[in-house]
Amino acid sequence: VVLMPEKSTVKEYTVPAFVKSICGYAFSKCLSLETVNIPAGVTEIGDYAFFSAVSLAKIGLPSTLKNIGTLALYNTKFYSSITDEFAVVGDGLLIKYTPKREGGALVKTEHATPVSSGGFNGVSLTLPDGIRSVSGAFAYCLDVFSVKLSSDVTEIASAAFANATYLEEVDFSGASVSYIGDMAFYSTAMLKSVALPESLKSGGKGGFHSSGIESVVIPSSLETGGEDMFA
Repeated sequence: VVLMPEKSTVKEYTVPAFVKSICGYAFSKCLSLETVNIPAGVTEIGDYAFFSAVSLAKIGLPSTLKNIGTLALYNTKFYSSITDEFAVVGDGLLIKYTPKREGGALVKTEHATPVSSGGFNGVSLTLPDGIRSVSGAFAYCLDVFSVKLSSDVTEIASAAFANATYLEEVDFSGASVSYIGDMAFYSTAMLKSVALPESLKSGGKGGFHSSGIESVVIPSSLETGGEDMFA
């Protein structure tokens, strides 16, 4: 566990080698922090761990990472600088999606097809193989209208699609999703229906809170969550 005071003036920090988990809010709003070195062996970065550490431009994310919490890297120079179409780190964690453009216009790629809906332009996506967890990748994303999950996806992490304003469809049919995190689809007003997969075992609180859901198929496999997912 690591925790740095918000008013710290430290610009570079190396996480000790014995640390396995960086706690929630650990470096949140540390405005002077520019570089963080995270050693191999760290498996988890907690919710909002680096949120709004606005000067943070360099952070080494080890291959041992298995979980990155809610908006942990959001509003940092590091996150803003990511331009890969699909930024995957650690153990198959999709942390950001960036649509490809030419001259400002969305362009077709192997996994994205430009579409129009209601006068707005966006893309229809099929996620590539190798993604195990969708970890905040589509939070506040205005460019994605539909997503087909790949067969490797087993988890939709907390706030993964939160405030994805124009998201209309998520296709779970080819995936093996067993967990949907807290507020995963929060405030997705255009999402009207969803068929949850038979692989789903657990759903976090408010998974579809403030969404536009009118119709839902809940699988018999669901053990925990249930109504709380739509509260």
